[in-house]
Amino acid sequence: VLAEKGGTMVYAAPENKDEKFQLKKKNLFRADLWSLGMLLLELCTLDLKFLKLIESGNQQKEAGIAKKIEELEGKYSKTLLGLIVSLLRSNPAERKSLDEVQKDLEEQYKEVFVMK
Repeated sequence: VLAEKGGTMVYAAPENKDEKFQLKKKNLFRADLWSLGMLLLELCTLDLKFLKLIESGNQQKEAGIAKKIEELEGKYSKTLLGLIVSLLRSNPAERKSLDEVQKDLEEQYKEVFVMK
């Protein structure tokens, strides 16, 4: 499925790997936000082996992500880790939208973060 759509498996949202899932227009950005979450996690862990490990099923993926986030606590801000967790929800309807991410970041970094 993903090969037809293009992309890299480890960064692909779970719904992009499911042949039965009909990607709706409103969920297109949420799939991209999953990929952003994976990229942020990769940058924080600097562990490519970990990313390949979690490439399998959703339950293993969620457990692996939760464990890795737990290991990162104290090394990175709660804001960053919370953002990653909110982007890496298997169900696209539970994943933050781009507007929600922007609002959260603006609230957290009012003084230093300006998005136009």
